[in-house]
Amino acid sequence: MAKATTTIHRLQLSEEEQRRRDLEEIETILIENKEALASFLQLLTEVDKRGGLEMASSLFSEGDRVLDVLVKAVDKPEAAAILKNGLLMVGTLGKLNAAELGPLVNTLNGVIKIASKVSQTPSITKGNGKGWMIAAGLAGAALISRKISR
Repeated sequence: MAKATTTIHRLQLSEEEQRRRDLEEIETILIENKEALASFLQLLTEVDKRGGLEMASSLFSEGDRVLDVLVKAVDKPEAAAILKNGLLMVGTLGKLNAAELGPLVNTLNGVIKIASKVSQTPSITKGNGKGWMIAAGLAGAALISRKISR
């Protein structure tokens, strides 16, 4: 009568066999992702041409000093205001209705175009240097009156 099996010993691969299996696995991954790897290497080449790899390497090697400069820059009150205003602007842009904003932007572009023509008139630009404001006001009034008369 045979003895009962109480322990199972896993088959131990030799170091050479394990290396061969690992290389096959890597080869399969490389073949499956050939196009993505080619694109990534092309991108990496462009980054290197522009000095991006050297810059990144320098940033990592001087990480503590770079982080210190960043923290000091962000710690200023102006930076906090910039971040706050930027977040508010992004939030506001998300609430804008682009379809209704289009005609307003077109109107403003028309005002700017008319104002630039009017402000180049010598009689308006002489004097106290407020020719641009006068031209913008005149252009705005002219454009609004055109819109109303339609």
